[in-house]
Amino acid sequence: MKFKIKKVLIGLFITGSILTLSACGSKSTSTNTKDDSSSKNEVAPRPTGKATDLSQALKDYKFWYYFNDERVTKDSVPYSVLVSDGNGKIAEYDWDWSKAEEEKLTFSNFLKLDDKEKFSMLTINTKYALHDGVDLPILNKVDNSDIFGDLKINIITDGTGNQAKAEEITIPLFGAEHVPGGSQIVKKSRTTTIINPGAYGAYANIYDYTLKGYYVGYHRNYDDDDDDEFGIDGVLLTETGNENIHFQLDSPKDASKNITVDGNE
Repeated sequence: MKFKIKKVLIGLFITGSILTLSACGSKSTSTNTKDDSSSKNEVAPRPTGKATDLSQALKDYKFWYYFNDERVTKDSVPYSVLVSDGNGKIAEYDWDWSKAEEEKLTFSNFLKLDDKEKFSMLTINTKYALHDGVDLPILNKVDNSDIFGDLKINIITDGTGNQAKAEEITIPLFGAEHVPGGSQIVKKSRTTTIINPGAYGAYANIYDYTLKGYYVGYHRNYDDDDDDEFGIDGVLLTETGNENIHFQLDSPKDASKNITVDGNE
C-alpha cells in the first residue's frame, strides 16, 4: 500500500514538473515573439546599391526633413525642412513658421503634395514673431527665394584623420529680429551636426513612402571613447522610393571651397 502511494506521488511530481517546464517554455517563446514583432520596421535594411556622399545628396534630393527624434512615424512633425534648388544652393525652413503649420497640415499629407505645392507650404505665413513672450508684428515682406545660399560643410575626422566621423552643415534660414515697432525677418544660418549613418542608416516608412538619410547628432563634450563622441538626437531624411541607394559621409579628400576639414579654411 505504501509502495502504491509513493508511486502515485512520484507520478504527480513528474507531471507537475512537465507542466512547469512547458509553461516556462511557452512564456519564453511568447516573449521572444513579442520582442521580434516590436522591432520590425524600426531598422533600415542593410544598405546596397549606389552610395552617395552628403554634399552630393543635399544637391540631388530636393526636400530633406529634420526630426528631433530617431523614430519617425505618420504623426511626427518635422523641426524644419531643407530645400535644394538643384544648382548647389540650399535653404532651411522652420516648420513652426510655415504655412503648413498654420494650416495644421500633417507630415503624411505634406508628402502627397508635388514639389511646387510643398514649397508653397513652407512660405513664412506668420504675421507675428515671439520676443520675450510677446507677439510682435512682422514689419517686412519676405520672398522665399531670397533665403537660398551656398551649403557650407565642415568634415570632422576620426583619430586617424583619414575618415569622417561627422559633418557640420551650415545652411541659410530666416530668423526674426526685434526692431522698433515690431519684428523684422532677416537671413541667418544654422549649423547642424550630421553623424555617420552607420551600417543601416536613418530610415522611416510612412504609408507608401520610403525615407532614408542621416542621423543628426550633438557633441558629448568628452572624448573618453573616440567612437562615442557624438550622440543621436534626430534624423535628416529624404524620399527615396524604390531607389537602390544609401547615404554616407564625405571623405576628407573632398576638401574644396565649400568643404573644410576639421575647421580648416
